Amino acid sequence: MHSNRHLPKLEAEVWEEQVLLHSEFSPGLLAFEDDDLFVEIVEPEEARELFPQQPTNWGLESDHWDRPLVMSAEDAISGTDGRGEEFLEMCDHLGMIAVSQRMDRLPIFRQPTQPESPQAIIGEKFLATPTMENLEADIEAGWVTVEAATRADYPHKAHLLGCLGLLLSERYSRTGDIDDVEKAVQVAREACDSTPKFDYSLPMRLDNLAEALSQRYFATRRMADLDDAIRIWRVAAHILPDDDPHKPRFIVSLASVLGLKYSETKELECITEAIELGRHMVYNAEVIEIKRKTAYAMPESVRTLYTLSTNLYLRYTDTRVIADLEEAIQLIQSAILRADPDDHRWYLNRLCMLLYERYARTGNEADVEEAIRAGRKGLELGQHDYVEKARHFRVLADALYENYKIKSAAPDFNEAIEYFKAALHLPNSHVFDRVLAGRRLLQCFAVILDWSKAYETATAVMELIPTLSSRLVAQDARQDLLAELAGLSSDMGAVALNAMQEPFVALKFIEHSRNLVTAYLDETRSDISGLQDEYPNLAAELIQYRQLLDRHMAGPNIFNDPSFSHLFWRRPDTVRYEASQKLDQLVERIRSLPGFDDFLGVPDEAKIRTAATRGPVVVINVSKYRCDAILIETEQIRSLPLSKLTSREVHKRAQVSNLGSLSVMRWLWDSLAKPILDTLGYTGPPDNDLWPHVWWITSGVMSRFPIHAAGQLFTGSLDTVLDRVMSSYGTSIKSIIATRCHHVHPSEDQDEALLIAMEDTVGCSKLPYAREEVKVVGAVCREMGLRSRTSGNNTNLIDITKHLMRSRIMHFAGHGYTDAAEPRRSHLVIAGNDTFSTSENPGRLSVTKLLGMNLHNLPLFLAYLSACGTSRVRNNALADQTTIHLVGGCQIAGFRHVVGTLWEVVDRRCVDVARITYEAIREGGMTDESVCWGLHKAIRELRGEWIRSETKARQPTSTVGRSDTSVSNCEAGNSSSTGIGVECLEEPPRDIVPCDSDSEDETALPYWVPYVHYGV
Repeated sequence: MHSNRHLPKLEAEVWEEQVLLHSEFSPGLLAFEDDDLFVEIVEPEEARELFPQQPTNWGLESDHWDRPLVMSAEDAISGTDGRGEEFLEMCDHLGMIAVSQRMDRLPIFRQPTQPESPQAIIGEKFLATPTMENLEADIEAGWVTVEAATRADYPHKAHLLGCLGLLLSERYSRTGDIDDVEKAVQVAREACDSTPKFDYSLPMRLDNLAEALSQRYFATRRMADLDDAIRIWRVAAHILPDDDPHKPRFIVSLASVLGLKYSETKELECITEAIELGRHMVYNAEVIEIKRKTAYAMPESVRTLYTLSTNLYLRYTDTRVIADLEEAIQLIQSAILRADPDDHRWYLNRLCMLLYERYARTGNEADVEEAIRAGRKGLELGQHDYVEKARHFRVLADALYENYKIKSAAPDFNEAIEYFKAALHLPNSHVFDRVLAGRRLLQCFAVILDWSKAYETATAVMELIPTLSSRLVAQDARQDLLAELAGLSSDMGAVALNAMQEPFVALKFIEHSRNLVTAYLDETRSDISGLQDEYPNLAAELIQYRQLLDRHMAGPNIFNDPSFSHLFWRRPDTVRYEASQKLDQLVERIRSLPGFDDFLGVPDEAKIRTAATRGPVVVINVSKYRCDAILIETEQIRSLPLSKLTSREVHKRAQVSNLGSLSVMRWLWDSLAKPILDTLGYTGPPDNDLWPHVWWITSGVMSRFPIHAAGQLFTGSLDTVLDRVMSSYGTSIKSIIATRCHHVHPSEDQDEALLIAMEDTVGCSKLPYAREEVKVVGAVCREMGLRSRTSGNNTNLIDITKHLMRSRIMHFAGHGYTDAAEPRRSHLVIAGNDTFSTSENPGRLSVTKLLGMNLHNLPLFLAYLSACGTSRVRNNALADQTTIHLVGGCQIAGFRHVVGTLWEVVDRRCVDVARITYEAIREGGMTDESVCWGLHKAIRELRGEWIRSETKARQPTSTVGRSDTSVSNCEAGNSSSTGIGVECLEEPPRDIVPCDSDSEDETALPYWVPYVHYGV
């Protein structure tokens, strides 16, 4: 039985300027009867009987999609005069099926301004001559056409959207303009949304959307885009029958994105999914073998060879099995032999990278020379700009630089510099590749001590780095990208000083690159009271966009709602993109106003000096080029070279677990603290109780060290930081200034102190003093007029969030967890057992959760985290990003002050520290200064007790029989030692085993050292 589908006629007067020549129809064969003007779907054999003279293949070159047509569009149109309703109806009803290659799938669309004028086809110019000028013209015409189709409610608008989306994707691949890929995703989604569920063209439109999403993933590194592309290609492949010639291409695309996801997440689910699909997947011996057979069974499929090579290389990076790398190279070489000459550059540049990787593994110098030849040839073939070009330049430059080191060949060194420089200044390439090239270029200039050119390079890099923290770049991706740039800001600061620049210039380099993982939150949560006072309308508009973006960042994933399951290709990202664009435009307008030129940016020198109104701010910069302290005072910004401090020594000591040992504290004093305090004029204890206050801002692995505890102990002198100043820490100068400017006055019902005591936690040691600590704190809080609300083992995240709305203080006494690989997963354990923990309401308060909380409109005064390592970042590569620990997360969430710890703390001693600190806060009237003073006082009292105990233990007459070796035992963490100095081995520490720890106990540390204050 035949199923007839009558297509609506187009109104000639509406469409005399917009005519569709080629349309995609149902996967069945189409028959056209011009007397009835309808399209009838018939079976293939029946179609051949009706129209035996028609060709059975459209000549689709690359994928050989054999879709017999019963009448050619050319024959039909040639029988008309090229105008009138008959012509329009034929053009509407007749068409061709889009071919597999992306640009060949462009529906052709005529738009003459007058019937007699020459007809210009959208996409035709670029397809005929793929120049940038033609691409721009076709895109401009495409927008006009889509708008006209929308006004006329044209039924085949989805075809036009698909065409436009492909053109936008092509332009993005050439220019790297993220605006193009965002719009390509939008129009591809609209095309899918406009296509009926069972329409045969849906798989091709889903394919277009998945391609655009994968493009955007490379631009923004948002895992959601990668997940969407995987899901869409899986659905698209499922829709097509097994014998459809497009299906292998969909499977190859799916294999490619699953490989990308594995490289990002190492999730075994990617492999499991691939195996269940039963299709040519990766990272498992069985599925790789299936993929390998597919590749060699279809040698003409160059993309399959490339995908398999890529996946083998990705597996090699994890397993280091050289056979995978060898085969990856062979597959790329095979792809080069089979590829179209126009595509050789892609595979040659890939070969360059793989050969260089093999050299790094084997040391075979011939691979370097071969890599250089392949890279040069690939770049010769790629004349126009494209987004990957900076990466190709950089890989070739790396090989040239390595060849220079092997052979001391100056021409290779000079050529490497030129390629690094070219990559840095390619405006159309990925920013991350440009920044990496800039870093390598800076290193080259440092080798020849050309600090002037190194400074020029650093300046260019600094302008690019904030782009990596764009709101359009996923937070996870920002962390991954910035981990690869660890130490770059410190190196740029050092370069500026070597180039004889002012200390403020070096400070800008350092400050510009700090905390980029959470930089987008500055725009949604920074204080804008100055703008509200002078330009209330602009402030209101800014708040509107901030709220929209903040809600979107924390909003639910539409995929999680079953009611939207049929719209699996749609995501609510259009609102985010448009709001982000408008916010950017608004910020630029505000920065053009008098006095607002640094709005939401790095403060100018005068504003930075205001950060020192309560005491100097000291920025410690450690680089392989030099080490310095930048001293910020109200009247000046100056730098102090730290000649006794070296990057090598810092990293060496950071590898030792006992960072609070006496030797480390002496080293910190001699190389860092003493010269700084002497220069600031703090040469001894204050003459009265008015203690000077210093803020320390560290970078890199220096953030692990207890500068506040540095000093010479057991010498009878007062050569310690604790005896000269009281110390606070900051994540950045900008954050100190912003927090001081932000004041929220509590309402009558915001008078609580949320106190959480986790005495018993499954999988952790019992903390018998946690409840006592909370009891002591609660009593002091009530004396300050705060109502204490105590939670215990049955608490959960929802309850905590609810009570924070009415709280001034949050005090947590329990266990903490430090995740070295993913610092954002570090958390406080807030559920005593699994009964109180669910996926919707997890029993942990993580850095990620804290960053997602916007509590800035609440009068949150203090978060006291009496647990282990709450200000610790174990991942050296992310040590510059100090907001991705629990203390930094609390500050970002909205707490004015945070007390945390650098490592494990002793359960019983936590009670003493909390009691002394809160009593000082009460006595000081709950002022900013009272928090630091309280903790300073507590640490000094406990230190005094510890010194007295250790001094007594060292005496020969000691009843415990300890000799002078007891101090060295304490430094080494000797578990056989006794006394208060190693108390943390005799009582349960507030810690659980870190995920990267191989032992159950950490090295013993003096119990008074790890407590730190972050605040204003």
